[in-house]
Amino acid sequence: MKKEKQIDIEPLNWWESKRLIYNFAILVGVFMAYLIISTSSRELSFVDVIIWLFGVNVFYTMSWAFELIFHKFFKTFPFNMISRKIIIVLGTLFSIWWTCIGLQSWS
Repeated sequence: MKKEKQIDIEPLNWWESKRLIYNFAILVGVFMAYLIISTSSRELSFVDVIIWLFGVNVFYTMSWAFELIFHKFFKTFPFNMISRKIIIVLGTLFSIWWTCIGLQSWS
């Protein structure tokens, strides 16, 4: 019988352990952007926030998916712990900035 290879899911576990923090940061960004643009005629609904959170989480999922795909083809992980931390901080800041831009144009 052929033995199946085990997939190293360490990147998946690392990224998923940070997802709650990421979502909280995005919600804070949405709330801050809402306070900034609350003078507009367009109200931000709960459905708008849910749709936005779904979208940012799709992009968040790409972080660990990229690592697993890279590992499948090159047999090494592209990021170490330091680069992952830098990427998550920069990615979260970018997502908050993008959220503020998106909500501002929404109004």
